[in-house]
Amino acid sequence: NGDGKITAMDARSVLRISAKIETSDETVEIGSEETTTEVAEIDRTELKNGFGLSFSDYMKKFGKMQKAESSGSKIKYVNDYVTLVHDPDVIYTGCISSISISGGNYSLCGVHTGMSKDDAISTLKLANWRIVSQSENQIMLEDNAMRMRLAVVGEKITFIEYYLGIALV
Repeated sequence: NGDGKITAMDARSVLRISAKIETSDETVEIGSEETTTEVAEIDRTELKNGFGLSFSDYMKKFGKMQKAESSGSKIKYVNDYVTLVHDPDVIYTGCISSISISGGNYSLCGVHTGMSKDDAISTLKLANWRIVSQSENQIMLEDNAMRMRLAVVGEKITFIEYYLGIALV
């Protein structure tokens, strides 16, 4: 409406004009002022401290999960974005041997889904992780007895698995 502010009424007018319900000979210049948009940092829950906990202790600390169908002696718990695994061939009874995330506001060792591949590698290298193998779609890293697998699509991290690389039974 020319008052220098964009309001719901302005949006309504734009929609009506684009739907050809109204007509207008006016032009609007968008982006004439230099603006900056700050991206708010998302508060993520770091899950690496859940490693080695029992499922019940993990859920007390990080929240409820559902028991999933498991194969053999492995036990799995899941929520929308996190999968926990207990493999008795790898770690003593009842403790978590693998944590995976596929989204949500979670991170493992400072890495989260949606993060750029380069930022993830840089973050992990600063924490003394080293790359064991790397392909276009996957990066394998290790730090002492721990392993991490990152799935990459279009230069972005889409899946993270943090697990024991040696047995502790």
